[in-house]
Amino acid sequence: MRSIEFAIFLHAVPKTTYIAGFDLPLSITQHKDYIKRIQSVTFPERELLLGLLEYDLDNGLCIANATPEQREVTMAKKIEIAVKLSFESIIVICHNFHATYNSWLNYPSLCQIIEDRFCKNVGITSYGLFSENIEFIATPDGHSLAVNTVKNTCEKIDSQTYKVKMISSHYRTENSDVMEPILNAPQHFDEFVIFPHGKKLNMELY
Repeated sequence: MRSIEFAIFLHAVPKTTYIAGFDLPLSITQHKDYIKRIQSVTFPERELLLGLLEYDLDNGLCIANATPEQREVTMAKKIEIAVKLSFESIIVICHNFHATYNSWLNYPSLCQIIEDRFCKNVGITSYGLFSENIEFIATPDGHSLAVNTVKNTCEKIDSQTYKVKMISSHYRTENSDVMEPILNAPQHFDEFVIFPHGKKLNMELY
């Protein structure tokens, strides 16, 4: 989410695209005010945004007080709100773990939950995006930002299999905050997209 590749993608989407966040909020203290403001105007995204904000209020969970599994379940339920509004297609942009068909942690991924929830009645295509070397922003203490560089983050084993470095958003060192699973298509993703270099997001794009 903090990569230049992500920002470039957002700049390229059609103007008719609705853009909405479905992750857990940092806080819900202002949600009632947001809802009132949205209710007072008419615009295409209104119903979707109201549904997401109202769900947050009813759910009561924020990033700080939710378990990793609760986060996955909540995001799946919020995506279901969009599915019920019958969009022609929905593109979910998220961390590669959320997008995998098969979790490598001890709780199911977002994509697994969605597949189970919709019983394969909704067509899902999952892409895993990785970079061979990356420069990225992390929050080592949960608050301040730090720029880091990690090399050899995606090594090709064969045409459909890669050894990757999954990096914590609270990254401090490679030894303590990197997991190295071996992933392949179609077990984890339908397709891999590999960039030679992943660059950190910068505000010049905005």
